[in-house]
Amino acid sequence: NTGRDERINSDEVDSRNVKDESVNSFVQVQFQGRRVQTRPSSGRSPIWKQTIDILLQQQPGKVSPRSLMGVLDSVEIILFDAVCGDMSTRGGFYNDEDTNVTEMRYLGHITVPFSTIYREGHLEGTFRLNVPETSFGYTRTKADDGDFITE
Repeated sequence: NTGRDERINSDEVDSRNVKDESVNSFVQVQFQGRRVQTRPSSGRSPIWKQTIDILLQQQPGKVSPRSLMGVLDSVEIILFDAVCGDMSTRGGFYNDEDTNVTEMRYLGHITVPFSTIYREGHLEGTFRLNVPETSFGYTRTKADDGDFITE
């Protein structure tokens, strides 16, 4: 789209639903086909003190408060764990080939209508994520059905 761009800011994202020091999580934000992510943060309660800017696609000359409230797109906030590993033991690699990989493990997401963020001016707080029933490589703790620990 070649329209005018506006910025969406998302200040602090706090994920207290991850419970192990080996978790190295990051947040990915998707909106109108664009995707940006935070730097990874380690630990059981990471805080990403980052502002994420995503450009809003609007037609030139069509930007007004009323048109912005009418944007039907949603902002998707996805939490991942970045797991690093060495694939050299699997074989099939050249001697000088880099066998280190980083796997993005999905932990959960939340979807927020753009109109909510526009009306409030920002998105801040602690939110319950939609999480899969089974997360391979993680187990839920008995104390809180939203927490994970790595195996």
